[in-house]
Amino acid sequence: MRIVACHTCWSWVVPQGGACPDCLFPVDPLAPDPAPPILQHTFGEFVTRLSVVRIERPLLPGWGALIGTTEGLLFLPFLTSQSDGALVPLQDESRWSMWQFWRSPTPSRFPVPDDPLPGDCDVVHEFFEAPGSLFIPRSHLVRFQLRSRQWAIARSLGNVVKFTPLSPPEEWQPAWRRLIADHAGWRTFVNL
Repeated sequence: MRIVACHTCWSWVVPQGGACPDCLFPVDPLAPDPAPPILQHTFGEFVTRLSVVRIERPLLPGWGALIGTTEGLLFLPFLTSQSDGALVPLQDESRWSMWQFWRSPTPSRFPVPDDPLPGDCDVVHEFFEAPGSLFIPRSHLVRFQLRSRQWAIARSLGNVVKFTPLSPPEEWQPAWRRLIADHAGWRTFVNL
């Protein structure tokens, strides 16, 4: 199975019939990625780690960290390297192990929300180094809803994405508030 990054909706996908299954735009597996300055402008800068989340997606890793950037939301799956260089998704087999990974920066290579932000943190690099990642540009956001214990994000390009936050509200609510307070463009989408 080959997965590629769709340059239209910014999802890592398994192309179906030469098209992205999320946004239905053509996907060329041989097309080069856009130039670094364009990517940096699209993805923005790291602001905060919002929560450990689960996203239901067939064939792709569904457990990882949701990151808030100046320009969107970035889901980074928790992956581990095998001895042959293959990347394998970590499994959240129990609550105890899930919280253990949340407290440690190792699985996602990002600091926990209370840690100072490293000056050299590159979200574009992290997106392309973690197959199965998903980036939702703020310009693609249509609606954000919190229903029971799930965040539903409607986007203009692609299907509705549903995240289940696994971190307690005491951790993700302040992270969302920081993102909203620091970047006015978020205020129209999220009200916590």
